[in-house]
Formats: sequence, structure tokens, C-alpha cells
Amino acid sequence: MRLSWILKSVLRSSIFVFLCLNCVRYLINLANGNECSERHVRGNDDVDPISKCQHFFNKWIKDSQRSSRVNPTEGTANPTKMCYCTRGSYGPLDYVSSGRRKEIVQKTNQIRKLSKEPEVHCDAMSPLGYMASGLSVEPLGMVTIRGLSIHPSMSYALSNTYYTISFRVKRSLGTLQLHIPEQFDNMIEVDGEDTGLLRLNSSLSVGSMNQLLSNLSYHSNVFTVDDRDVIEVTFLHVTVHINLLIRRDPFPKLYEWESDVSENLNKKITVVTKTFLRYDSVNQLVASVNKYYPNMTIIVADDNESPRPIKGRNVKHIKMPYKEGWFAGRNIGLSLVATEYFFYVDDDMVFTENTKLDKLLTRMQSHPTLDVLGGRTESRDGNLDDSVFAPAIYLRNNSNSGFCLYRRHPRHYHSPSGMPQCYFADEIGNIFMAKTARVREVGFDPIIDRIGHMEFYYDALGRLRIAVCDDVTLYHDRIRTREYVQHRYTDGIGSKEGYHHRMLYSVFKNNMKCLGGVKYIPHKKTA
Repeated sequence: MRLSWILKSVLRSSIFVFLCLNCVRYLINLANGNECSERHVRGNDDVDPISKCQHFFNKWIKDSQRSSRVNPTEGTANPTKMCYCTRGSYGPLDYVSSGRRKEIVQKTNQIRKLSKEPEVHCDAMSPLGYMASGLSVEPLGMVTIRGLSIHPSMSYALSNTYYTISFRVKRSLGTLQLHIPEQFDNMIEVDGEDTGLLRLNSSLSVGSMNQLLSNLSYHSNVFTVDDRDVIEVTFLHVTVHINLLIRRDPFPKLYEWESDVSENLNKKITVVTKTFLRYDSVNQLVASVNKYYPNMTIIVADDNESPRPIKGRNVKHIKMPYKEGWFAGRNIGLSLVATEYFFYVDDDMVFTENTKLDKLLTRMQSHPTLDVLGGRTESRDGNLDDSVFAPAIYLRNNSNSGFCLYRRHPRHYHSPSGMPQCYFADEIGNIFMAKTARVREVGFDPIIDRIGHMEFYYDALGRLRIAVCDDVTLYHDRIRTREYVQHRYTDGIGSKEGYHHRMLYSVFKNNMKCLGGVKYIPHKKTA
């Protein structure tokens, strides 16, 4: 009996030591930024021995966050320690791919850092007034350093006092010049004129010195398209920094303004679609566009092996190389749009009496910051169809190994002002009106060949302002022939294995640690 008790005690102690060692191993991995074991990659059913420890550790983290009123899904106070890959996520990358990407990220961040908005801290009770940011200059151009002055409260302290103000251009992308009016010629000593190091010595009154400082200018002497320089100003042992944006502003892209939307809709909008192995569908789409908008141009990008004529009016039929790809076709169609806006739809969509393009256009013109405004799909009975193309939002946290992104579907943000039927989102369906020039800046990644949707919105994140409206709809006539399904779901990145590679491609490209909330659900094959 006593021997049995001893054996049980030894066994319990061994299990306890085993769990503790694995907990220590997990904490070491966490400290090194390897929060997720490679065994948690989607498609591998092996269970890491530290998963139990990880579960209790994550629970402790969540409890501590809840007590401090931090929502772990919306962001954390220390995001580099709070980004986890849940089971079912795509990622993380293997060791080789992760190391290769790390080198690319470091080089990319060095470039992005130059154009990133600087963090400007303005000290309280500073004797200098200045514009910490907001000054910009064309490359090789000149800008006056506006707003620089000594505070009037310093008048008494500087009375009959010889003082110094020094300037230093930190990145050496330009020089400083000071125009001195005649009345101040013999009242100030200037060292370093037209250099990056300028020093003013004087006993001028505060008012006179401020008048003189209004003539200080920065001259760019290095050609660059988008860069930043910093002017460091030191006065009475106080140093402040003035940030300068050096940018080659592009020409605006102007279109003829038409006040009457309904009369000039055809001059404003072009319909664009991409088709493959669905000529019945695309002909049905063209017929519906001709019915409701008889004079509107329709661009059809076609990568079928044996192209057939497309029936209908005002059709530009673009024949592509065989199976060139989904997003490549979108790019080709977009490149031929000559109107300010375009309306993209899949080839199995059908216009109805609820497809009010004039309504979308009016809203986009009344909200000039909107870049993309989408519609919704309707079922046969005319109700909204939430089973496909419902809006989604992206929740994103960061870690030492990249972003953890989770796709929430169907979800959306608040409504734009004056548009209660619409709401902002990060991702919408393949039914949208957009500004041609703005979407061309983002483009469609041609690597995405057989299936593509979220990838465009990953590229557009933070670059395009997107919304969707419930009161503008199209009918989605989902046709899936056996031949179409074979190519879509068993070929290229559309296959089940390829779909997984497609997700990992997004993980690599977008510096993600893992991508969650996306599922592969193939459609049933039909004759």
C-alpha cells in the first residue's frame, strides 16, 4: 500500500516537472518572438506538448487584460507581446521563409521610415514659438520657416543682453539662408550663411529679432521625390525641432465636372468585368446592363482558350492569353477605362431595377474622400444575401514576427455622414463603384489567378476609403459548371492545396505572422 502511494507521488511529481519545463520553454519562445509553434500551421494535426501551458497562460493574459479594460481583439498596450496565432489560422511561415522575409522587411522599413509622419513632442514653457510640422517644400525649392519666434515674455530677460540662436539641418538635404534688412546690417552677427549650420549672435530686442526670423528660409539642394529633413533650433539651452516635408507634388487628375448626374452617367462610369468559361453568364450580364443603361460602355476581359463573341451593345471585348488570371484580367480592364469612375462586377451578376448607379455616383461626389462604394447581392426574392459578399472588417495586432490579422465577417464600421443606408468597411463584395485613378494606384496583384477577393482589400488597407450601401443591389446568378469548377478549384492556387498556398502568399507579402477567420469552402460540382 505504501509502495503504491510512493509510485503515485513520483508520477504526479514527474508530470508536474514536465509541465513546468514546457511552460519555461513556452515563455522562452514568447520572449524570442516565437509565440506560435510551427506545429500549429494549418494542415498539421500534431499537438505541441506546450499547448496546455499555452492555454492557461493565454487565459491569464486575457484575465489581466480584462481587469485593466484592454480589449485584446481591438489592440493592446503592448502589441508585440499580445499577438497569437489561433488554431485554424494560416501561418506562421516556415523558418526559411520567415528569415528571408525578415531581411526584406528591414530594408522596406528603412524606406518607409523616411516618409512616416514624425512624432513631435513640444516642451511646455518653451521660449520659442515654432511650427513643429506642416512645412513642405518642392525638391530644389525654397520655403520660409514660418511661425518661428521668441516668446514676448522673454523681452525683459533679453533686454540689453547678447544672446545666440543656432540652427542645424540634421539630414543635410538643404541649407539655411537669412535675408537681413538694411536697418539690421550692423546689429547682428551671422555665421554659416547658406550652409546647414547657421548661428545668429545679437542683442536685438525680441520684436526686432522676430522680424528678422520671419526672413529665415530653407533651400532644398538634393533632388528627391518624397523625403524629410529636420531643422534643430537651440536658444538659451532649449532645443526644438522643425520637421520639413520635401515632396514633388504630382499634377491633379481632373475630369470634366457634370452637374446633372442622370444626363451624363455614361460619360462618368464604365462597367468592367472579367470572364472565364461562363459565356452564358457574361452575356446575361451584358444584356442586363444594356437594358438599364443602354449607352454605357462595358469592358470584358476574357482569358478563355477559345474566345467566343459576346452579344450586346457598347462592349469592348479584350482577349487575353489563356488562363492568364483573375486579377490580371481586372488590371487589363481597368487600364482601358476612360471615365472618372468604373463599376466592377463579376461575370455572374445581373443588373436589376435596384442597381442604381446614379445613387452611388451622387453619394461619391457628395463625399469626395470616398474611393470605393459598393453594393450588395440580392436573392431571388429580392432580399439581401448575407451568405456571400457581406462586408468584413480586419482586426490587426502586431508582434515581433509580423501582424496577426483576423477577418470579421459579416461586420462593418459606422455610416458616413448623411448616408444611413451605407457604412464603412475594410472589405466588401465584387460589386463596387470606384475612382479609376485611385484604384489604379493600388492595382490587382496578377499572382492571384483562379480565385481572388480579399487580396485586393489587403493591398487597399489604409490606402483606399471603402464603404458599402444596402440599397443598391444586383442579383447574383451563381453558375458553377463542371468544367468551371474543375479549373477554379483544382487548378493553380484555386485548388485546395493551392488555396492554402494562396493564404500563405498573403501572409508573406503583407508581413503577417498569421491570417485567421478565412475558410476554404469549395462549392459542390454541378453538371
